[in-house]
Amino acid sequence: MLSDSAMLKPRWTYSNVRGLTQWYGHVDYYGPYVIGQWFALDAETGTEHWSHKFHRPTSVCDCAHDVIIATESRSDGPWTADFGIYGIDAPTGKLLWTNHGRGFWGRLLRCLDFVPGFTNEFRDTPKCIVDQYVITWSGRILDIRTGLPCPSANVCAPEEDHWSAPERVLYEKRCLEIDGDDLLVQGAGEEFEILRRHKDGRVIWQFAARERSFHVDGNYYSYRLHGGRIFIILGDAPNYVPIKASNPMHVKPNPANYHLGVLDVSSGECKIHRLTDTEQRTGCRIEAIREDRILISCEGTQLLEYAVPA
Repeated sequence: MLSDSAMLKPRWTYSNVRGLTQWYGHVDYYGPYVIGQWFALDAETGTEHWSHKFHRPTSVCDCAHDVIIATESRSDGPWTADFGIYGIDAPTGKLLWTNHGRGFWGRLLRCLDFVPGFTNEFRDTPKCIVDQYVITWSGRILDIRTGLPCPSANVCAPEEDHWSAPERVLYEKRCLEIDGDDLLVQGAGEEFEILRRHKDGRVIWQFAARERSFHVDGNYYSYRLHGGRIFIILGDAPNYVPIKASNPMHVKPNPANYHLGVLDVSSGECKIHRLTDTEQRTGCRIEAIREDRILISCEGTQLLEYAVPA
């Protein structure tokens, strides 16, 4: 069942002409901050603390104790990987420290950071933050404020990771068990649909984008499970269209009016909220959801925070 609601009004907006993200990064909440690549905002007001360009770091690992732990994501061939560990001061954007390896080897690897275009794949990378420590994939433990090694610290990386979170499982496997039923995501574009199905195959409810002539990109940023509801970015036109009809694989961004669908997992009711009035945009995605707030970006340069609709 679908129902229409009034246009949502943002709590605050932010624009960055250099863009909001790099590589596969996204904008997210980190304590009192909203952090993208590369800027930091006050999470409550959207006020900019700083905006910088960095030579190597492109991705946020995590942020704690006012220090952003970053790394460099590279795709230099048929692979994508992270390299290096960088500590950035969250309030000011200053690069506090780097630590790519032990002793002299780590200092040498830091020097290689300044060789243009050099991948430098020997750099260590951050795995997670535990308390005031950074645990690396090589097993080292670093002080988050200084980047110095802390070999005597008795900390371990948690076994669980963010890939096991329900919203990630729903995206990765396109299937999630909910109270004994299967929640399924299928298709993309106008063929995008979500359905809840009993174990005996009976469909309990179904949401289909084509019923209202909507299009859904189908990637992780186009829908998100949160608090028993699925938030969906709905466009009234395809995200991309062919540049020439003779070559349908060569596409360009396509302007559309965007809406936010809020689908109740229990009842199947979907409330539709308009995100834009008369202005069409080429691209809109969900960056993050935290409690009663949702971050949505448009065209890669504008960020808007909304109160999560009731």
